[in-house]
Amino acid sequence: MPYDKLITFIKSLDVGRLYDFSEFCKDLADDEKVEGKYRDLEDLLLRIANLYLYIDVNFDSGDDQLLHWFSEDRGSFKIAIGADTAPFGKENEATAWLISFANVTSHVYCCIDNFLLCGSNCKEDHVAMV
Repeated sequence: MPYDKLITFIKSLDVGRLYDFSEFCKDLADDEKVEGKYRDLEDLLLRIANLYLYIDVNFDSGDDQLLHWFSEDRGSFKIAIGADTAPFGKENEATAWLISFANVTSHVYCCIDNFLLCGSNCKEDHVAMV
């Protein structure tokens, strides 16, 4: 697929509203302020759960289930939220808060099923990130 068509498709996807991380920095000194974006947790979880339920119902793969319900009712998702850092940005470190859906059987806790909740150009323990 040509790059321009791929980018056009990606930009057309509705990922929900992105909020400015500066909201968490308004009471900080100028040298402590950082940039970033975050998404509403409830909205993000509902969007992803809806996506997985749609795939589960519409793309049944026979014996290989996409989702595992851990002996609970269908739709009872297990999630994990964690932070990951990388060596760039302000303070030479950037942080991303990620959500993982443990119900995905073929690649539990795989990078394919991590979704960005929040990202900013600071360390995990920066006062705004905390």
